[in-house]
Amino acid sequence: MFLSIDYLKTGNERQSRAHEAILESRIFSELASFTPVLCGTIPIEVDIEESDLDIIMEVHDETALPAFAQILQLKGDPHEELLRLGERMGII
Repeated sequence: MFLSIDYLKTGNERQSRAHEAILESRIFSELASFTPVLCGTIPIEVDIEESDLDIIMEVHDETALPAFAQILQLKGDPHEELLRLGERMGII
């Protein structure tokens, strides 16, 4: 597990595109209070064509959940945002 996505910049083509998409979406900045971490197969270079980006987060207090929901609402439809990221990465 890597706490920074900087290593993706110099990774393979798909990792590099993932890095760009994550930065452009600003999702890590917006979720910073939840300590987002990129995980899954793309970061460790064992992905397949259908692989996507997974973000895990920490929530230590259930009162923080409305703030999380608000962030997703501000981003618009989260499914549309994920589709745009997938299209940019060439996954979709």
